[in-house]
Amino acid sequence: IIRRDTKICDKYDETLLRERCRLHIAEHYNDIELCQKLTYKNFKNSCLSEVASQLHDSQYCNLMTDSVELPTKGGCYSNIAFQYQDVKMCDIIKDQKEKKYCVKIIEDRIKLMQEIESGQYQK
Repeated sequence: IIRRDTKICDKYDETLLRERCRLHIAEHYNDIELCQKLTYKNFKNSCLSEVASQLHDSQYCNLMTDSVELPTKGGCYSNIAFQYQDVKMCDIIKDQKEKKYCVKIIEDRIKLMQEIESGQYQK
């Protein structure tokens, strides 16, 4: 597949299959422009969240459409925050439940890593 060449997807008669094909190409190449061209909102959000995660860049979470369906913007920010172990990034999340979850998973991970490093970790 040549980067951004989605012609291969045109072989599918069904719109859903063509869109899924384009989604896979966009995610494979971390192609934000192609993600943004996806017409199904959940595919677009999924693509942007995946690329943000792969590139470790929360700016792509901003491009996501607010949605109660997964993936959400908050989930996208949580993933990046977790990668960087940055609790402050959780503050960007608007949904209070998602924000608390983001903080908790990072604090739990930091605590676990400190226990492991100090030799205090016990199963």
